[in-house]
Amino acid sequence: MHSARKYSLRPFFIVWFAGLFLHLLIAAAASGGPFPGQEKVRHAEVMEKAVRGEPQDLIVVFDQSEAVQRALSLRAFSGADHDTPDILREKSRIFRNKKQEALNVLTTDDAEMIEDYDHLPVIFLKVKSRKALERLAAQPEVVGIFENRKYSLFLNESLPLIGQPAVAAAGYTGAGTAVAVLDTGIDYTRAAFGDCNIFQPADCLSLPPAPSGCRVACVHDFAADDGSLDNNGHGTNVSGIVAGVAPDTKILGLDVFDGSGASFSVIAKAINWVIANKATYNIVDINLSLGVQDAKHTSVCPGAFLSSLVTSAKDAGILSAIASGNDGYSNGISDPACVPDGVSVGAVYDANVGGISWPSVRCTDTVTAADKVACFSNSASFLTILAPGAMINAAGITAAGTSQAAPHIAGAIAVLKSAFPAESADETVTRMTSTGKPVLDARNNITKPRIDLIAAINVTFSLSGRVVSPRGVPVEGVTITLSGAATATTVTDANGAYNFVDISSGSYDITPSLAAITFTPAVRTLSVTSSSVQVKRITANVYAVAGKVRTASGRAVPDVMVTLGGDGSAIAMTDGKGKYVFPLLGNGTYTVMPSKTGYAFRPSARSITLNGADKKGKGFTAITHAIIGYVRNPSGAPMAGVTVTLSGDAAKTKKTDSNGRFLFGNLPDGAYAVTPSKAGKTFDPGSRAVTVSGENVRRQNFRKIP
Repeated sequence: MHSARKYSLRPFFIVWFAGLFLHLLIAAAASGGPFPGQEKVRHAEVMEKAVRGEPQDLIVVFDQSEAVQRALSLRAFSGADHDTPDILREKSRIFRNKKQEALNVLTTDDAEMIEDYDHLPVIFLKVKSRKALERLAAQPEVVGIFENRKYSLFLNESLPLIGQPAVAAAGYTGAGTAVAVLDTGIDYTRAAFGDCNIFQPADCLSLPPAPSGCRVACVHDFAADDGSLDNNGHGTNVSGIVAGVAPDTKILGLDVFDGSGASFSVIAKAINWVIANKATYNIVDINLSLGVQDAKHTSVCPGAFLSSLVTSAKDAGILSAIASGNDGYSNGISDPACVPDGVSVGAVYDANVGGISWPSVRCTDTVTAADKVACFSNSASFLTILAPGAMINAAGITAAGTSQAAPHIAGAIAVLKSAFPAESADETVTRMTSTGKPVLDARNNITKPRIDLIAAINVTFSLSGRVVSPRGVPVEGVTITLSGAATATTVTDANGAYNFVDISSGSYDITPSLAAITFTPAVRTLSVTSSSVQVKRITANVYAVAGKVRTASGRAVPDVMVTLGGDGSAIAMTDGKGKYVFPLLGNGTYTVMPSKTGYAFRPSARSITLNGADKKGKGFTAITHAIIGYVRNPSGAPMAGVTVTLSGDAAKTKKTDSNGRFLFGNLPDGAYAVTPSKAGKTFDPGSRAVTVSGENVRRQNFRKIP
């Protein structure tokens, strides 16, 4: 059996959460009582080692809510349905700041950075003492501290059951997409992966172009190189299933396992690479046939280590297909399948294979048949989907388990993203689950959908369209009412898109509505006579109010809160160039008011009327002031080149000019200290306390002491 400190791929027989709460209490008692933020320390062993004063390598997870909200705002403004490279860079900046804020409380004697993951709210840190752990846990930016544990491996004629031959014959093969398989590697020399002996895949870190004759785009050992393409065979089998479901998708063989499992830090490094390089290969999915054996979760687990990583990948447009586990639970699934944004996958048989026992799980299926849930497959009310997992032959290897079910979904995602590239990650999951064949699990009377590619792609009739502004910006949140041969209601997404599926042919009216917004046309009438009808755009008559906040000298003022009132309400913050914008406003009269501590503004507010056009250039001047003074010799002669430092509510440094004069401009109201310095010289006074309140402050003079 593998160590409990790694995720593994073979059957889930590892318990490491059992008794966690009790262990934490014991550790707290041994250390003299709990400390602020102790609940963020997720593993009892971390507390126990801290009490003993042992340095330890820890995974630290940071709050990502600010980055997520910023990304959502940028997506809404740009019309993207996932994090684009520009948005990823902005999120990385926010992650970097959050990490730095927390690390500022630590010295090099407290902690040492092992690795940072720039696209994730995660760092790998050596924490050297209990006090350092306490300081780290007390930081509001930190939401979780984990031991660097390891996941284990979860231990295949399935394609006709899910309709793959029919959809492949119709041209739906996953072309133009890629799937990242985080596993034990991939023996790409096998026939299932094409002519890889001739067109050998290169190391992924060099970002090579995908070889045309080989199904594998690239490979890389993120864990320690074991000297083989796949020393286990698990990753080869899993990759072979993906290749079978999606014949034209490219596979990224990312080896994250060493001899004892896949450590948190290695998985984080691999997922960080996948997010950073999504656009290079159009990576649409990560397959994770791994997890913690015997770790039963009866509800979603947002506190699990992989939760924020899977969410970050999804925000970038990359789904994660995750095996539910092979413990035979009927009321719980394993970690990381339980994370909120993962696509958790249970296993069904693909055919009657006779009675079969699973000694490792101590369960027997005396009767087997297509779409019977395997007794080893973990299930729960919040399981996402089912797929064939027994018995599966792929790449010359036969295996069974939820490990084999997950790559069926990973391949299906590639097929669907190739067929419907404009659909968001959530829409892809909805397409799979809403069209899947309902399968009842007799153990718990829970019905879950089994992937059905024919139904997912060959929807009988669908009707979709977009709502945009006069300038083509997507408008989210518009209620779209369908009436006529059928009735339904939906709401436009961040891309301004709406979609009605499974409707009958006939005549329909499409009616948009949103608060006081008018639309052109107010109603669209059309006939549905083909399987997929794209409705002409509907224009929402919305406009923008925008402007800049600058000082009188033209310097941009960032982080000013600008409040919109009147016929609508909203808040915007000025960016680094002093810009603010309120998009997607209807015609009406609004007030715009800036505010920032220490500043007054001219004008203090603006009244703006929108009537069929944007209003830009609605700027404000931040009223600032100056501190002015002179530095002189005892004789009264000016002293040039004296360094004068301003501290307090702003920090600046100036040199006196030939007249001994210095000036600190663009200052908001506030309290400051002005201090002159020059080597070998002293001044009277040594420093001045200066309060700026609504006007310039002059005659802040200094004289060198003889």
